[in-house]
Amino acid sequence: MLELADSDELRVEGPIYYDLHVQVATHDVVASGSVSVLMSFCCVRCAKWFSREIREDAFLCSLPFTTDDESVDLTPEIREAIILALSAHPVCSQDCKGLCPQCGRNLNDGKCGCTSQVNDSWSALDGLKLEE
Repeated sequence: MLELADSDELRVEGPIYYDLHVQVATHDVVASGSVSVLMSFCCVRCAKWFSREIREDAFLCSLPFTTDDESVDLTPEIREAIILALSAHPVCSQDCKGLCPQCGRNLNDGKCGCTSQVNDSWSALDGLKLEE
């Protein structure tokens, strides 16, 4: 239903659940309620996969409706609500330590054996004198 191909960043893990109140208002159908789906993501810090429920509790849409219509398809609106609820940078937890920039070890599993190197690529700016 989401029409999202499994990728290196996310996967749909189950069906979409919804709890909607639908009513006809003059020439429109108004649907409101909540939609949710279980999805797996690749953490942007440590690259481990984790699952999280994506939920939109303020789902609301209005679609044109005539007496000749037998049904109304809410699929595109539900898909859009779920996609808009996705995080642009999903992390497995707020305290995720990520990967060591030198050896690539997952720092959530413990410290690595790398010696810390100071990145001095910006040190040339320390001596910069600016006129006021």
